[in-house]
Order: sequence, then C-alpha cells, then structure tokens
Amino acid sequence: MNGDECILQLRGVRPSMSDKYDVTKHPLYQETGEYDDRNKLNIEKFIKQRMKFIKVEVYDVVKI
Repeated sequence: MNGDECILQLRGVRPSMSDKYDVTKHPLYQETGEYDDRNKLNIEKFIKQRMKFIKVEVYDVVKI
C-alpha cells in the first residue's frame, strides 16, 4: 500500500482504499497544537479552574 493511501472503515460499509487527507491544508490548521505549541491544551490548568460564583444566582450544595 502506498504511503499516501489508507484503508477507510465506516460502520455498515465495506472497507475501501482512500487517499490520505493532508491536515496542513485545512482552513483551521493554524488553530491546532501541531501548528503552534501555544494552542495545545494544558490539562493541569484546565482541571484547576475554579467555579466562579455570582452573588445573584442560587446554588445547591450537595455532599458527595
């Protein structure tokens, strides 16, 4: 199999040969972490986000 080809498998359809898609040609490629390290998700920072409470809203506190 050529390096520019792949086997495409979709549920309910027989596998078929297909050309690989060049992701660098996608219009939103510059927003990916592969394009720029600043776009990568920092999971530690994401998990440490705290919920910000608004004084006007009512919240239920549940002990887990």
